[in-house]
Amino acid sequence: MLDKKDFEYLASILEKADTGPILDEKVWDRQYISKKVQDLITKYNISWDEDFFIPSDEALADRLFDAGWELALESGVLCISTKRQMVWERGELQAVVDRSPAELVVGDGADAVKIKFRKPEQASRVTIIGGAYGTLIEEELFSAMVESYAKEPLLDIIEPPSIATALGRTIRIKSPWEAVAARREADLALEAVKRAGRPGVCIGAAATSGSEIIELGATSYNAYRQTDWHHASFISENKVSYADLTRAAHFYQTGSVAHTFCDPIYGGYLGGKYGVAIGCVAGCILLRACLIGDTVNAGPSHTHLSCDTHPDMLAAQALSYQALSRNTHLL
Repeated sequence: MLDKKDFEYLASILEKADTGPILDEKVWDRQYISKKVQDLITKYNISWDEDFFIPSDEALADRLFDAGWELALESGVLCISTKRQMVWERGELQAVVDRSPAELVVGDGADAVKIKFRKPEQASRVTIIGGAYGTLIEEELFSAMVESYAKEPLLDIIEPPSIATALGRTIRIKSPWEAVAARREADLALEAVKRAGRPGVCIGAAATSGSEIIELGATSYNAYRQTDWHHASFISENKVSYADLTRAAHFYQTGSVAHTFCDPIYGGYLGGKYGVAIGCVAGCILLRACLIGDTVNAGPSHTHLSCDTHPDMLAAQALSYQALSRNTHLL
């Protein structure tokens, strides 16, 4: 596991964003994502029988992992803030994946839970996350909604909704109001879980969308805690901004749990279900490498339906997570 007191790996990531090869974003989309993925589908024979709603072929899962690994290794990540390609050497990428935690305690005290790596079909209990994450609601309803979810004993991690205002005022991105909103959200969420009788339960932080100011302001003194679930993400496909690198650096240096996620687009530059499956594998590997995710997640989205439950996408997700859990211990 990476020692979060060691600055060198973090520094190497930031240097990649500043000194990597200059690359136009359109070239990235067309050559390093679209063309590369189509080549990998052919090279590794990525396909499955549509009669099986959830494919589980182990040989196919391993080929899919190899395809995703090759995409991660050869394309890497595009930093859109600097127009630089961030690439990792094979040994460097393998090392950071190998040092990912196989289990992780989140939350505090009696409300702490342990997220554990699971092999396919393993009978051990999964960690269950619930909440209204991403849902914009009125500030007046926020606390009651978080409390309601926190009262569900089945839930190990609570994902709060987003607030539209802070102390009744409109939140403007990249303004001081984001710092106000960050503290307001944290205060309301912590009060809510305390009322629910679960003061130490892990909370997804911060849920209110905005710039990196939100996360830095919320993960601070007497607000969200190191043991909460702090978010950073990619822009599709496999792009990162200074904002999310700032979030990652903050989590790393404060010893906070980092949850990282990406959003492979079905019907976008990845193409259809086979490309999305490769994108999910590569995305999770690169989230670990680029944003130092303690936990990683690929939540694909349909271009028209804006969901991840289309039959093609369910199959792609199932196979990609089978591929990752057979070949890594990423959480």
